[in-house]
Parts: sequence; structure tokens; C-alpha cells
Amino acid sequence: MFSPLWSTDGRYVLAISSDSSKLLLFRFGTQKWDVLANAKVAYPNWSRDGKYVYFDDPYTGEPAIYRVRISDRKTEFVTL
Repeated sequence: MFSPLWSTDGRYVLAISSDSSKLLLFRFGTQKWDVLANAKVAYPNWSRDGKYVYFDDPYTGEPAIYRVRISDRKTEFVTL
């Protein structure tokens, strides 16, 4: 894993899998890693309210920004 990033509230840490194919979330409450998104991931960043993680998928041919909601892991396309 690489590119760790603390959540705004300090409850989570994000990381990218070594092959950049997954966005991982460490929950301090459970002391476990969960797969937050199965996607090619680059440049993850927390939303200000800590409810979402935004990331780039540079492997689609065009730069594309997505977000994944922490509560239910729903991934949404945001913009090109």
C-alpha cells in the first residue's frame, strides 16, 4: 500500500493498493482494512465533511474524477 491519507476527523486512513487497483480504508474503530473502491486509483482526497473520497482514474484514457461515499461505498462519476 502507498499514499496514506488521514481523514478529516481522524477516524480513518486511506491508502492505495500496490498495483493501484483498489482504494483501501482503515477503520480505527474495527482495526481493519476494507476495500472502499475497486478501481484504478490516483490522487485520492477527502471531502471537507469527510463523507466522501474523491479520486482520479487516469487509466480510462481521459482524466476522470470520481467520488466514493464512505457510508455505503457507492462510487459516482463527478466530471472529466
